[in-house]
This record gives sequence, C-alpha cells and structure tokens, in this order.
Amino acid sequence: VTAQIIDDINAKFDVEGLSAKGEEVTATYTIQNTSTGIKAVEISPEVTEGSNAYFNTTVSAPSKTELEPGETATFTVSTSLIKTPIAKQDLNVGVVITAEPAESTLTD
Repeated sequence: VTAQIIDDINAKFDVEGLSAKGEEVTATYTIQNTSTGIKAVEISPEVTEGSNAYFNTTVSAPSKTELEPGETATFTVSTSLIKTPIAKQDLNVGVVITAEPAESTLTD
C-alpha cells in the first residue's frame, strides 16, 4: 500500500494508495510528560475524527497509562478502507489525549 503519513504532527494521511477494502495505514506516536513534579495518570487517546463512509479509524491503548515527569508512552492510529471507489484525497485524523494530574512519586 502506498498510502503514507504526510503530516505526523497533525495526523494527516494521504490515502491515495488505499484501493482495496481492508487495506490500512498505521502511524505510531510517542507522547511525553514534559511537566516537572506532576505525574500524568489515566492517559487515554481517543479518535475524534477520521472515520466516515469510506474509512474506519481506530486508536490503540497507550503503552503506559501513567507517566512520571520525562517518561514516554506510545500508541498507534490506524485507518482502513471500508468502501470503494474513492478519489484522491487526504484524510485528517483527530486524536485527543487526556490525562489527569497526580503527585509524582519521584524524589530528588
């Protein structure tokens, strides 16, 4: 499949290469807790746009649901073709990541 991610910061996929039902393009994202002294808990990415009559977009659970300051986690966003034919187009995928603050257990 020649579909490609053309803007990884904004999760924009060029889906021209998707031509058969079931073909998929996937992006892996790394998130980081850049705060100092605050732990991020209950981390949850959620797809807000990207699914329609032609595409189904899903997001995986993050590799960690709690991040101490400086720690990272990864998750994937996958978009698959569910209906044809499609014309050349870009597919914008919206993903919101939520987390709750908590006191860090790290010590100086």
